[in-house]
Amino acid sequence: MSWLLSRAVGTERTVTYWGHLTGQINKKSRKAIALVGVALATACGDRRGDLAAALARMRAGCVVVVLDAAAAGHFGAYGYDRGTTPNIDAFAAQGIVFTRTYSQGPGTIISVPSYFSGLYPQTIARWREVGEGAHPLALLAPGPGIAKSAPLQKAELAARPRFLAEAFRTAGFRTAGFSENPWVSPPFSLDAGFEHFVELDPVAGGLASSHQVVDHALTWLGSNRDARFFVYLQLMRPHDPYLPPPSIAERFRPRSYGGSLRPDSSTLTAINRGLRAISPMDQEFIVSQYDANLFYGDELFGELIRGLRTLGLFDRTVLIVMADHGEAFGEHGRFLHSSTVYEEMIRVPLILRLPPSVAPRPRRVSVPVALLDLFPTLGYLFSLPGEAVTGAEGLSLAPLIENPNAAWPRTVIFAQRYTSVAAIEPEYKYIAEMSAAPGAPPEREELYFLPTDPGERRNIVALHPERVRAMRESVAGFIGGKALPRDGGAAAESITSDKRRQLRALGYLQ
Repeated sequence: MSWLLSRAVGTERTVTYWGHLTGQINKKSRKAIALVGVALATACGDRRGDLAAALARMRAGCVVVVLDAAAAGHFGAYGYDRGTTPNIDAFAAQGIVFTRTYSQGPGTIISVPSYFSGLYPQTIARWREVGEGAHPLALLAPGPGIAKSAPLQKAELAARPRFLAEAFRTAGFRTAGFSENPWVSPPFSLDAGFEHFVELDPVAGGLASSHQVVDHALTWLGSNRDARFFVYLQLMRPHDPYLPPPSIAERFRPRSYGGSLRPDSSTLTAINRGLRAISPMDQEFIVSQYDANLFYGDELFGELIRGLRTLGLFDRTVLIVMADHGEAFGEHGRFLHSSTVYEEMIRVPLILRLPPSVAPRPRRVSVPVALLDLFPTLGYLFSLPGEAVTGAEGLSLAPLIENPNAAWPRTVIFAQRYTSVAAIEPEYKYIAEMSAAPGAPPEREELYFLPTDPGERRNIVALHPERVRAMRESVAGFIGGKALPRDGGAAAESITSDKRRQLRALGYLQ
């Protein structure tokens, strides 16, 4: 693949950064989080300050790679033994592997705005209620409509939190984003802060679009190698359809499988909705082709690493590989993603590698962390504007990067989808289906002890009433008595027919 040449699949454009933007809500929470950050910095001494200063001296850049719908349980670095991720596994052996990372939602349009802003989806949703003219961020998972009535205008952007790319841009970094997920695109304001943004169409571009993401990113990096940079790549692999190059598909196909099922988006959606029955062998085949698609994404990640080495950037780049959410294969009666908050849909990989001249030794961190921790972590490492970092609801992972056994103040992580909310503690996980009536008790409750029941098979609500009560109160406090709305009304009318075509082809908006 020649990434030195620009190939035209999809739409490329340069976007304008709209300046220094700040949020105005949840001030008490932000103050508390800021105080926690001060306490952590004091406890860790000057070592972390030395790390940030060292990255500044070498003018380090940052590259974040998202493999869409990549479940942590399918990576070799997380214990999977089917050879799906050889390049990422080798990368993980040099870096920091967070073994229990949770997305804040089971779909892209919930998860990405959350880790772009460092805020929970519930907090972002409240922006629709703040002041006249305040506009919600695009965040809700696909439902009857899209939670967006019109593209944000410049004046409206001043009334919402900044995104990660905006903080980097304010700090003087060059910023570029490359995406083939139609949710991560300008109509949903997820290009905010990127001075250069390339959107590719995975439906029209097919397999070529994924290579194009890497091509465009490396071409841009080659033109900006002397600058400090923040680059974000959103690869659709292993997201459905599970149709990688034929040679890879055949490599993972079970030898005993003689069926004719084609794991395209429409077929998988029909299976998920119970409209098409499958046999155990069909299910095994579907998993094999997802694994093949993940292997293809791993190949693309390897191509990116080789390009960074060729450009001389690999050893002065903080490189992160992660996923926006996971994927299900019938574990709780569902396939694909966006429909539950069980582990298979919200537990994701998060692997970080620092430049070797400043990196602590490779290690694995078992403390539960959240994707919304990405913003404050990079905020610390790259000395991003203080108000952006202290305004986040996530926590900087810098103490755990230095010491995986460091004291950690967080006791619970939340994830949500509409009225489903999960509260995740180090050992217990509570799931509530919230009632539509304000103040009413949950319609359904589940409790799992993850050390012995990682697959969430045994609901032990009846065995631990006091713990359930405490976690119920925690969830009630988190949502503020009001769950995420299900419908954006006439919002779907605000996007183009071409954008609707892309989303529909990938199993959304049906």
